[in-house]
Amino acid sequence: GVEVKGYKDLLNPKLKGKIASGDPTSSSSAWAELTNMLLVMGEKKYDDKFGYEILAENTIERLQYINAVYEVAKENGDVKDSSFAGLEKRWKAENAEREEKIKNGEVVYGVKEYTFELYLQYEMSTLKEKYCNDKKRKGMTLTEEEVLEHYNSRKWTYGEEEEELDLETARVSVEQEIREKKYDEIIEKKMKNSQVVGEMGKISRFTLKNI
Repeated sequence: GVEVKGYKDLLNPKLKGKIASGDPTSSSSAWAELTNMLLVMGEKKYDDKFGYEILAENTIERLQYINAVYEVAKENGDVKDSSFAGLEKRWKAENAEREEKIKNGEVVYGVKEYTFELYLQYEMSTLKEKYCNDKKRKGMTLTEEEVLEHYNSRKWTYGEEEEELDLETARVSVEQEIREKKYDEIIEKKMKNSQVVGEMGKISRFTLKNI
């Protein structure tokens, strides 16, 4: 086996193709791992790019993703304020409400207090779920042909014995998966219209310094 004591050990050729990670543009834990990695390795070059440059590119992509999610949410009336200030206000209000409930001896489900990153992930997940559950929204009305095609694209199973499900039994999961995919495509399209303006070298080093 290969002994791994730090990030540098992950560069071992024997591990090529054997390391997996979440998408840092949409996963808070994957983002945290990426930032930790590049804080350690940021000033070294990989494939003609410094680590901090790679981080900055991911930072910009993530900002574009977040912006797209909130612009779509605002267009559909799910949030009144899609700005960072609006997000920060909702985060603080949520934590204040939880704090008040705890003081009053009321039950608080989940965490006692949200970090900003955790609240961001929670709210974006909630916005996606709300969009996908509303069949009247763009892309959320499905044809039977779409459902059948997606069902036939792979096996749908249940339980440890992996019992194969027929279409009607699997329909809810099939339709949900299609709607989530369509939502992701809407966000991706919105991202392409979003631009980050600035000198990339400065953005790159600023990102590494301030994460």
